[in-house]
Amino acid sequence: MIKTTPPGEGSRVLKFSEPAEWRQRYVTVIDGVELIRVGDFTSDDYRKKCFHSKTGAIEIFLKHVWEDNNEAIIVDMSAGKDVFASPLPSLFDGNLYVVKPTRKSVANAIDFLNHAKSFGVEMLVVATDISNRQEVAAIESHLQRPVDGIIPHDPFFVQRDSLLLSRPPHVREASFAVLDALYDLTDLLQRLPKHNWDKILTKMLYHHEETAADWAGDKFVAQIQPGFNPFKRFQPKVTIRV
Repeated sequence: MIKTTPPGEGSRVLKFSEPAEWRQRYVTVIDGVELIRVGDFTSDDYRKKCFHSKTGAIEIFLKHVWEDNNEAIIVDMSAGKDVFASPLPSLFDGNLYVVKPTRKSVANAIDFLNHAKSFGVEMLVVATDISNRQEVAAIESHLQRPVDGIIPHDPFFVQRDSLLLSRPPHVREASFAVLDALYDLTDLLQRLPKHNWDKILTKMLYHHEETAADWAGDKFVAQIQPGFNPFKRFQPKVTIRV
């Protein structure tokens, strides 16, 4: 099995609403949000493995999990364009790039977004640490595209990161400007197209065939089971009356 191996008849597809041992073992719940952390480097990894050996676990997880309409999986991906070395960006309904109003951040954003465009990956851009509309206009001018969301500069975020505070402020203590920005981001995510499971499955098979042809070996193509849909049991049944 490699990280692009699609689910087969012997695979178990996970569902968040179902109690399971894996959730007890790997999930940490903070304020009602379930968090899963990808493993750190170990002594066995030193000098031998890149971080993609860790992000591969996210790929496998995304290909073996079902979300209901009221659920969402959000992945904080590794920074930088190395993310394009895997099929991860194509497995999401939306990809967000967060940019600050600084020369370095905007230069990195231009580089990343150009790669995304050439690879056919749709991106949403969120401007953060914004003090005024002029900064938003400057970012849009350099990126040659509008931003999709704005997070204001606010003491709340500074205090959240401060080493001098024994207790970081709770989100309930944030200003109305911050709360409005977070609600706007939630609305932005809710406007994303609904999960197309058939399209996701097609991408999975394509990525696996591509990987097998490129470096893994043709024998891995045999792992694909034609006509098998791992998500079929979760999809609503359609009744046609004649």
